[in-house]
Amino acid sequence: ICGFAIAALGYAALAFLAKRVEAPVTGNFTRAYMGSPAWAHVTVPFVMQRLRYYVTWRGYVVWPLVLSVGWSVFSRNPLLPLGYLACIPWLMLSIVAVHATPGTLSYYYGFPFWLALAWPLVALRLWRDMTGWQSQRWPYALILLASTIGWGPGRPVVYALDENLFRENPFAYTEALDHKADYQDFVNYFAAHRDEFGTTVTDQAMSGLLIDHTDRSNWLELQGATPLPDTLIYFADSVDWPTRVLPLLRTGHYHCIYEIPGTQIRLAARDALRQRLTDPTLLAWVSDSHGLVSAVPGGC
Repeated sequence: ICGFAIAALGYAALAFLAKRVEAPVTGNFTRAYMGSPAWAHVTVPFVMQRLRYYVTWRGYVVWPLVLSVGWSVFSRNPLLPLGYLACIPWLMLSIVAVHATPGTLSYYYGFPFWLALAWPLVALRLWRDMTGWQSQRWPYALILLASTIGWGPGRPVVYALDENLFRENPFAYTEALDHKADYQDFVNYFAAHRDEFGTTVTDQAMSGLLIDHTDRSNWLELQGATPLPDTLIYFADSVDWPTRVLPLLRTGHYHCIYEIPGTQIRLAARDALRQRLTDPTLLAWVSDSHGLVSAVPGGC
């Protein structure tokens, strides 16, 4: 175990060294965690707010940690909580992070706790081999249960069945899984006929899908859509909808809105986009339920 730990730490040190040599000035730690001036944002109310958020919205992190410690005390097996205790430094750093995404363990930032969830099974085996004492295994079921249920917006939630932060679909199943080919068909078509779309910008969701075919100059969040592009490609009701997409549609610059059937992909075009495309059957005209675009089906 010590040899494995040394190898892991050595790899981490080498990775950071390589990053420092390749990109000496990135500022990511300052931007995401430390802030400028350093740690000036860290106050008692700030920390208390983060802790309340964890207890309410990150129960799958907090309660398995608490249960593993309790299980360790009652079973007299000190190895059981080590997986979670090893994540405490990461948790403390996240609590004081200046940026909300790592600070709230959003996206992938809670990954160490996913690994820690499996550790009690390893601890049971190691403790038996070390002491000959076989601990009860049924409390592990409670830890698993605590990782699946919690408290959401004023109500109990089952995380796997609850809507995600993008207000789209439950985590355990998304309709997009049934239409992967439709999404990929559009990505392939866009890559092959990019010039036919004119100047384009994409929201975060589309930037992810087209990551191999666009650069930062096409990211709506970075370039601000000035001047206004010919085509705006976005996800319906995505995280960027209220703050970035909707204001652009309200400018009156776009007269036609299309969708890729079977997907959440939407395209807002300045003029009749279908007249410019090699294969216009890819698109379907959609009515504007928000009253922002005054166009008729025949015109688009």
